[in-house]
Amino acid sequence: MSETPSSAPTPVVTHEEEKEINLSALNTKNYLDKTVVPILLQGLAALAQERPPNPVEYLAAYLLRNNPNKTEHPLDKTEEGEGEIADTE
Repeated sequence: MSETPSSAPTPVVTHEEEKEINLSALNTKNYLDKTVVPILLQGLAALAQERPPNPVEYLAAYLLRNNPNKTEHPLDKTEEGEGEIADTE
């Protein structure tokens, strides 16, 4: 007895996989408009307002801090004792 296509288990697609599939189907302009342009415009607005001496570093830091799809970044982690100011007392 063979299974009919309707009785075959339906693969589960997570929301993240669905999102990835949809993004990969977009043309370049639409992909950038959906993923990068909104946060980039916010960062450029903050950059124009602050006018820091090193605008590229400022913008890079802004994008990393405000990334709406933020994942754990290696620079965000500090091992015990690292990245902390030593107590001088």
